[in-house]
Amino acid sequence: MSTNTIQFLEALGAAPLCAAGAYANDVAALPVAAEQRAALLGRDAGALARLLEARPTMICMIVAPNGDVPEDERRDDKPDREDAPAEPDQPHAPDSDR
Repeated sequence: MSTNTIQFLEALGAAPLCAAGAYANDVAALPVAAEQRAALLGRDAGALARLLEARPTMICMIVAPNGDVPEDERRDDKPDREDAPAEPDQPHAPDSDR
């Protein structure tokens, strides 16, 4: 894997605004293999992933527990019923002028 290419992509992600000519010059100055340079210049993410032996697609998933979390570790963003504002018994009807 080419550390130089990864560092370049990290720097590019931190400051993504760069003129097309500046990007080409930056890529040309990288000490990387010609195939990686061509993939960077062509903005070919698939080819670059293959060259770096990386996964072309990354997915992040979060699985919520289904009730097997101990009571003292649960976080509930809803207010307790005592803390909730009192709800009126009857819905408020707008005043009507007759």
